[in-house]
Amino acid sequence: MIDLHGLDRRAAIEQVREFIVAHRSSELLLVVHGKGRGILQQRISGFLSAQACVVEHVAAPQRLGGTGARLVRLRRNR
Repeated sequence: MIDLHGLDRRAAIEQVREFIVAHRSSELLLVVHGKGRGILQQRISGFLSAQACVVEHVAAPQRLGGTGARLVRLRRNR
């Protein structure tokens, strides 16, 4: 799990990039971006959509942050 609260857009994207690389062997990641005005959520969603290693990303279940977080499913390494 990575929590992006308090980060600006550029720093958040870089942290997510590093988080994915560091946890590439995992199948499912949790990225918490918060709700706010939705700006960071949009940037994170766009970034994740552009990553070849990301199979899908969806809003997390309510108990894990709901629309303030994304569950990210990674393509398995072979």
